[in-house]
Amino acid sequence: MAPSPDTFSTQALTIVADVRSALLGMFESVHADPAQPQEVSRKFGLDKTLTWRIARTLSAENSLDAVLFMPRRPSITILTQALLRAGAPPANIARVVDECDRLETFIEKQAGDRDTFEIMIAGQALREGTKRLEQFRKEGFSAAAATWGVSARMHLATRLVMPGTRPGRIDLVTICGFLGFRRLRSNLPWTIASVTDWDSTEGDALSPEPLPCCSQQGAPLLPLDTTEPVSIRTVHEGRKTRFVLQPGRIGVAAATDVLLGWINADTASQFANHPGEQGEHGVFVNTPAESIVHDLLIHDDLAFAKPHEAAAYGMLAGGPGYPSPDAEESRLPVPTPITDLGRADMLHLAGFPLYLGTLKSAAESLGQPLSRFRAYRMTASYPPVPSLFVQRHGLLSR
Repeated sequence: MAPSPDTFSTQALTIVADVRSALLGMFESVHADPAQPQEVSRKFGLDKTLTWRIARTLSAENSLDAVLFMPRRPSITILTQALLRAGAPPANIARVVDECDRLETFIEKQAGDRDTFEIMIAGQALREGTKRLEQFRKEGFSAAAATWGVSARMHLATRLVMPGTRPGRIDLVTICGFLGFRRLRSNLPWTIASVTDWDSTEGDALSPEPLPCCSQQGAPLLPLDTTEPVSIRTVHEGRKTRFVLQPGRIGVAAATDVLLGWINADTASQFANHPGEQGEHGVFVNTPAESIVHDLLIHDDLAFAKPHEAAAYGMLAGGPGYPSPDAEESRLPVPTPITDLGRADMLHLAGFPLYLGTLKSAAESLGQPLSRFRAYRMTASYPPVPSLFVQRHGLLSR
C-alpha cells in the first residue's frame, strides 16, 4: 500500500534531512563552505550547476523545498569523488553515499522515478514547490495547446455585482473571453463561453439567453479594435447555450481578442438561505492560457460582498467536481491570491488598453457609474485544463 500523504511527507522530510546533514558533514571535513558555489566549483574542479544545486539544497528553509534541488545519483558520485581526492575522510563519503542511496530507494519505491517524485513533493513543499508546480503547469499548457490546437495569452473573466431592481436582489454583468487568442490548427471552431440555465430550491435562476451588453451577429460579442474578423455562432443545447468562435486563420499573426458580455437582472439574492451560505462566482477553464485574470467589481451598496477567498478545482469528467459534496477533494494546488485594487474607475489591465472603457460601458448599460464599484482581482499563471476558479464573498443574514 502507498503511504498516506502525511506519512509520505514525514518519511521524505526525514530522509532528506539526513542527506543534508551528511552533505554538510562532508563539506566541513574539507573546510569548504557549500553556500559559496563559485568558490566550491573553483576549488574542487566541479561544474557550477552542480555546486549551485548543492547550495540550494543546503540553504532551503525546509527539506521538502530542498529535495527539488537535490542532485541525482551520477552528480553525487562526481561530487563525492572530488571531495575524496581533496581529503574528505572515507567515513564522511560513505555516509553521503548511503544516505543518497536511501533517498533514491525511497524515490523508486514511492514514485518510480525522480520526475514523478518531484511532482509529488511539489504539492507538499512550502515555497519552491509553488515555483516547481508552476513550471509543471507551463509544460501542461504547451502540451494542451499542441493537443487542442488553440492557446491564449490571457483568459479574462470579469463580473460586476450590483443591487438589482427588485429589493434584496442582485444584478450581474459578465464579461469573459480571451486576449491574444491563437488558432494553431486550421478549420477549428472553439467555444469561447457558455451559459447554463440553473435552478435552486430557493428559486434563483440564470437565463440561458441573458441580455447582451452589446448584440452583434446574434451573440453577446463586445466590439473591440481588432484587425482579425471575429465570427460567433450561438449553439443551443438543452439548458446550455454555447458561443462558438468560427474557424479562421492560424498562427500568431492572426491572434485576436474576443470578449462576450451579458447581463443577468435580479438573478440572485443578497441574503443567505441557510447558515454559512456564500456568494460564489466561478470561471470554467477549458482553453490553454498563459494566465487567468478574474476580476470582481462590487458595488458600494453591497459592501458585505467583499471577496475573501478564491480556490481552483479540478473538473475532470470522473469527478468529484465542484460543487459536489466532495469538491474539496478536487481542490488544486494553484495559488489564487485576491488583490484589492480600489476604485474600479481606476482599473488597469496590462496589454489591454480598452479594458477600462469596456467596463464603463457595461456599468453604464445598467445606469451605474463605474466609480461606484470596488475591484478585486484574482490571478493565476497557466491555469490547468479543465478546472474551475471560484471567488467567494459573504451574504446578508435574513
